[in-house]
This record gives sequence, structure tokens and C-alpha cells, in this order.
Amino acid sequence: MLATSTPCLVLLQPPGRFPTVNRDPGLWWDALARGGRYKMRLYSANSEWWREICSENVIREILEPKTWSQALRARVEWRSRGLQLMGAARNAAAALTALERPATFSDSASYCKAGTALQHHIAQVNESQRDLLINLDQGPVVPGLNYADSEALAAYARRATLLHRLIRRSLAAVPLPVRFLAVTASSPFDLLTAMISVLELKRRDASLHACLVDHGYENFSLHAHMPALRERGTLDAIFDSIIESKDDRDRLVPRLAMLAASGAERRGFVRAADFDCASDERPQGVEQAAALDFPLPPPPVPAFVPEPVFWTRVSARRCYWSKCTFCTQNSKYAHAQAATKSEIANSLNRIEAAARLGYRNFIFSDEALSPAVLRTFSRLILQRGLALRWACRSKMEAAHDAALFRLMKAAGCYEVLFGIESISPRVQRLMAKHDPKLDRRRTREVLAAAAAAGISTHVNLIAGFPGDTLAEVEDSVDFVIGAFAGQPGATFVLNRFALFPDTPVLARPAAFGIESVACAGDMPAAYGYTLIESLRAAHDEVLENIPRLQRKLYRALGWEALAAAPHTQAAIDLYFNSGHGAIMKANGAGALLNAGRTVYSGAAAGS
Repeated sequence: MLATSTPCLVLLQPPGRFPTVNRDPGLWWDALARGGRYKMRLYSANSEWWREICSENVIREILEPKTWSQALRARVEWRSRGLQLMGAARNAAAALTALERPATFSDSASYCKAGTALQHHIAQVNESQRDLLINLDQGPVVPGLNYADSEALAAYARRATLLHRLIRRSLAAVPLPVRFLAVTASSPFDLLTAMISVLELKRRDASLHACLVDHGYENFSLHAHMPALRERGTLDAIFDSIIESKDDRDRLVPRLAMLAASGAERRGFVRAADFDCASDERPQGVEQAAALDFPLPPPPVPAFVPEPVFWTRVSARRCYWSKCTFCTQNSKYAHAQAATKSEIANSLNRIEAAARLGYRNFIFSDEALSPAVLRTFSRLILQRGLALRWACRSKMEAAHDAALFRLMKAAGCYEVLFGIESISPRVQRLMAKHDPKLDRRRTREVLAAAAAAGISTHVNLIAGFPGDTLAEVEDSVDFVIGAFAGQPGATFVLNRFALFPDTPVLARPAAFGIESVACAGDMPAAYGYTLIESLRAAHDEVLENIPRLQRKLYRALGWEALAAAPHTQAAIDLYFNSGHGAIMKANGAGALLNAGRTVYSGAAAGS
């Protein structure tokens, strides 16, 4: 236990998806770190949780509630089914160590071996018990639990379970006492692990104030469900305070932390408006940090990469396009205007400060940086002489030309994510994403210009959007295959359409042929739906063919051999969807895994 007269603030990252990046908590961290009123600690319970999973401790925790005879029977059953948990756990632990070494990322066989050992162990753990299903993208998932219902999550969080026991182990090194515990949740799955973490830490230190400071990440957000959650009263029975809006987070966390330190804590759901008339006092350091005159972002925490990757934003504004009918990400932010030059410069101040802390790789998670913003940003990087390596997202425009890509490459850009979604103009119009300047020819030219500049592209497609057809989805898949021909290491995703909260489709379902919408709780991450009869057959045909189309992409773009080998899917998934791809592409090894796909045949882990 850490005894100190200065109150301790801990930012807790709960167990969840396999950790490969450091996510930026926001400017509130800079303000409090500069203010000096707290001992600031960033604790990744997620990294610790994965270390517990990839160790022999997971076997002990699976067997812990069993009697001696029950444990013996379990071991006999495991042996009869060919499960070798001890050996698999040792190989997985070695894989975690390997993934922290640069050499693993410069050799396809070594990288595939580590990924295979990891996936083999996870499969063994999943087969050895029925309490949890573990996967790299989501972390621990409780089978049969209604993650859309806050009461179901709260009830499970209070139970003595395998998940609770593993989380308890992952929290062993949290520096107590903690006066203010800032907690984030990036999915329904780690919202549950955050709740369990808070309950466990409160059992050890009843005086801590636990604040859910952030509940929005990618397509997940509780924003639309705040009225229902306020009325239900389940989340605020576990978290002492909950910041409702992401736009308010940077102003409110310093206020709430200072109130907690003074013993006058503010509880419940909190909005910036709650403080407008409550006090004229402004938390020391917030204005300076917000202006980024002297930023102090958080230092790297352990993640299973050889060098830290910082997941942050260039701007606090939503996508400048802000029209796509399927998109929920914009709902987390209030301002739709493009970033100004002064805002970009201030953001770069903080990025430069992060680089001094040891970050060299940056992933900018802004939903869509415009060509104009990318041009300004790149020029400022070059003017300052910064050696950064970065990836970003952008809505494809005709203005994405060869000169822009060369400028971005010179400034350190190694990848751009483009959401093409569909090559069909009809479907693009349904999605409110059609641009007459971006026909098939121009889209192909943009992708080719990026490749010619040495910048990788990652392309998103959507299948099953209400009203699309199998012929249109197949055409989009074929287009990507043709555009990426001869580009080993190209990455892509074929997403199945999901009906998210806070989207135009959900707001006007009938306009998109949706007959009914189903809601299974008070905070669904996505809704079930039924299409009108005239659209159902075509829709069902698309959904049935998504696995085939995914295999088609893998086969045509050179990934089939690796994807077909036992337990090697982990290597592909981590390369496609995590900070591992960032490390490889930033180091100029983007084609390594694909080019070496036949080097590692997928021999059984542990052999």
C-alpha cells in the first residue's frame, strides 16, 4: 500500500481487448499532472489481466472453487479431451514476452509463432470452462449475459465468478490508498470489467471516489442511453460519479477530483451545466492545459508491443462530413466544423510532448481528417522537424492527390484508413456518402497514389446495409481486390451492418426499409431489426455470403494460406486490427507477414 500525504489519482484501464496501444485519456490528465495536487498514476489492469490469463494462474483460478475431487475430475477430463493447459500457458507467457521484442516484428515466422501460441492457449482456456469466452478483440465475454441491460451487468459484477477472481489478481499492484479513481470503458464488455474492478477496489479502500470519466470509443457509447440510465440507477450505484458527455470530460474531471480531495465530492451523473452556477472557481491548470501551452500527456504503460503506440486525436471535433447514415461515432462530439490551423498547431504541441515521453508511433483516431487538415498538419510537422510515424483516417475526396500523399509521407504518415463502404453509387446514396467526383476510376487513382507515395491504405466495406444486394457487395469486394492487386500487406475489413444508437437509420428506420426495431435492455450497443418483406430475401442472401466474401478477400490478396493454418488467425487479426500492424507498417515491414505467409506452416503450438 502506498502511503502518501498527497492524494493519489489513478486512471484505471479495465480488462478488455488485447492491449497494443496507449489510449489518450484527454486534456484533463495534463491539467491535473501540471497542477501538482495529485500523485498521478496510470494503471493498466488490462495488461495485468492478460498476463494472468497467459500464465498457470488461470488454471488455479478455474479450479479454485472446486473440491479436491472435483478438481481431479476436471484435470482427468481435460487430459481425455487433449487439453494441455500447463504447456499452453507457458507458451502463451513466452509469446507475450516475444511480442515486446523488436526482433519478433522483423521476422514473419517469429511473429506467427507468437500469435499462434497465444490463440492456441486462449482456445484451451475457453474449452476448459464455461464461465468465459476470451478473444483478442473483445477480451473476456460472459456467455448468455445480456450486455445491453445495466441491471444484468450490475448483478453479475457483484457475483463471485472466475472473471472476478482473475480481475482481483490483475488489480494487486494498484497503488492504494486512491482518492480519485478515473475509469474508462471502451465496450460493453469492459464496462462490466470496469464495474467489477471498482467493486473490488472499494472493498479494499472504501474511501475512494470512482468516476466513469469516459464511456465512448469507436462505435460504443452510452451517450444515447443517459436518460434511461439516470432513471434506472444501476451504474451510479457502482460508480460514484459518471460524466455524461465526452465534450465535458476535460473540464469536469479536474473539478470532480478536486472536490473528492476536499471531501465535498459530487456524486451521480454529471454535466458541465451542473457547475455553471455552483462555483466561480476554476480548477488550477485547466485553461493552460486546454490551450496546450505546456502539455503533459500520460507516459506509456505496458502493452504487448516493442515500442509504445499512442492512440489520440488531432482535433476534438467530429467528422467534418458528419452525414453518413450508419455512423454513430459523431454522436460523442458536439462540433462538426473542421479543425482550425491554431487548433492543429496546439494539438501538435501535445503530440511533440508525447514524443519526448517515448512515443514515436501515433494513430490519430479522428473519424475523418479532411485533405486540407492533413495538408496543414503535415506541413507543420515538417516545419518543426519532428520525426513522427503516424496513421490516420480520412473520408476519401478527389483532393487526395499524389502531391498530398507525398507530403504526408514526408511528414511520417505510413497509413490512411478509408471507409469506402460500397462502390455502388446507389448504396452510397443510401448511406449519404455519394460523391459524384469519386467514381470508380478516381477512387482507384486515389488508392494507387497513396501506394505510389509509400503509404499503406486500410479499406472498410459494409455488407448488409438495408437495401443493398449481393451483386453490389460482391462488386465492392472485387473492386478492392483489383485496387489492391500487387500490394502485399494491404489490409481491409468487410463489416456486417449494425444498427447503432444515435444514427440517422435508427432515427428514421422506415425510410430505410426497417419494419421493426428490437431493444433488449436500457443500453444496447446495437439494435436488432427486421426489414420490410420486399427487402428480406436479398438481405438474407447478403448475410449468408459474408463469410464467403471474407474468404475471397483473404484468398485474392494473399492471406488464405496463413488464415487456413491452425490457430494463426490471431496473427492476422492483430496485424489487421491492432497496434501490431502500426509497428510493422511504420517500420516499413507492412508486407512482411503477408510475404512470409508460407514460412510458418501453423505447426501445433508447444511442439
